[in-house]
Amino acid sequence: MQTWNEQLAQVQDDSIRKQSGKRLDAVQKYFASAQADLAPAPAAVDKLARTLKDVGSALNVDLTPYGIKALSSQLSSAKSHISPAKNLTAQVSAALKE
Repeated sequence: MQTWNEQLAQVQDDSIRKQSGKRLDAVQKYFASAQADLAPAPAAVDKLARTLKDVGSALNVDLTPYGIKALSSQLSSAKSHISPAKNLTAQVSAALKE
């Protein structure tokens, strides 16, 4: 955005400068909105990844029906983290298409 501002300051035609300035404002608002929307993404994905890693470690040493049953609540918890991570991924994809 800094380069855009620097280049905009060099434009001598008032109507071009105004139009480009309006576009700059729109882009800045879009990026601010995208950053706010995506702020929870790292935490959601990290929590899912940590849970899956821990479940994998536990199953690595106890891959019996009893070991799997013992982890059922953690697996349910991991499932609950998939939806937010998936929704954030969809938001990122949609934002990049705009």
